[in-house]
Amino acid sequence: MTTCGSSSGVKEVLSALKVFDDYCAIGVEAGLASIRPATTSAGSPDSTGVMAPRTISMMDSDAETDYSPTFTPASPPSSIGVGVPDDDAKSTSLTPRLGQTYMIRSVASGAVITLVGGDIVLALPDGHASHWVCAEADSDGWLGFCNAVSGRFLGRDSSWSLSCYATRFRGWEKFRVRERPRGGCVLLMTSWRTLRPVGMNVENGKGKSMLAMIENWDADELIWEFVKV
Repeated sequence: MTTCGSSSGVKEVLSALKVFDDYCAIGVEAGLASIRPATTSAGSPDSTGVMAPRTISMMDSDAETDYSPTFTPASPPSSIGVGVPDDDAKSTSLTPRLGQTYMIRSVASGAVITLVGGDIVLALPDGHASHWVCAEADSDGWLGFCNAVSGRFLGRDSSWSLSCYATRFRGWEKFRVRERPRGGCVLLMTSWRTLRPVGMNVENGKGKSMLAMIENWDADELIWEFVKV
């Protein structure tokens, strides 16, 4: 029996403890090796040829996922005329100029606004009776047209029918020309500060179609073009 007080007994105890420590160290190292990643480079094989799993960090996940919101700007509003359809093609109609003479032709029929026997009608060109001088143009864009024969202004009467008897450029003799992108234009007049187009009134009290200020914005007869003469 070895006592704790002997020198040889102490050496044997220390030797046994060292062996135990070495054994524990080997066991810990083996345990760590079993849970340690086989490689520090994501996706590369270790010494055994086995592909190590890739460790994805929060930073990697953020880099691969785009969380930025998608913004689609609204289309800018197109220019909208008062009751006039908005077209896409480029306009080719002629804008009347002060002092120039024109025939005012219907795009639908090819007939022109003409003074016949004191009435305003659509007819085939009839010399100066079908010619209209752009005689007035104010700062607000209103135009006045005088007949080349009578010298009177084109306008309207109280029933909205077109007439040509005024000698002065006043409210009922004012026209505004609004060009259409597909060609031609709309002639506009006012009724109680409301813009209305000029076209054919088929319900006129005289029992026949008359040129007049109308309410139907969809009528083909309201499209005009100015032909310079």
